Amino acid sequence: MPFLNRRGTSGNYASLEGIARRAQVGIGTLYRHFHSGRAAIHAVGEPLLRHAQEAGAVRPDASFDDVLRLVAGITMVHFTGPGQLDHVLSLALDGLRPRLS
Repeated sequence: MPFLNRRGTSGNYASLEGIARRAQVGIGTLYRHFHSGRAAIHAVGEPLLRHAQEAGAVRPDASFDDVLRLVAGITMVHFTGPGQLDHVLSLALDGLRPRLS
């Protein structure tokens, strides 16, 4: 989620102003559709997660808030060694994959 933890964010969620700037649209366009950055992120991310779940790529009990918590936790860590970020992302993504019976 490129809008998380960037300049112009509010808490763990991006401000609508920051989203509009990165999306290169006017802030009024976003305010007509979303009341907050969190609502905008959910509007985009939840359908993507549902699609991945329906395709069998993501376990069905994972909520979009679960995914946001994973992303927020990973982005809060300072990685110092080569490959650390890739390793942690791999662990997180493995946890989202459906369980084998």
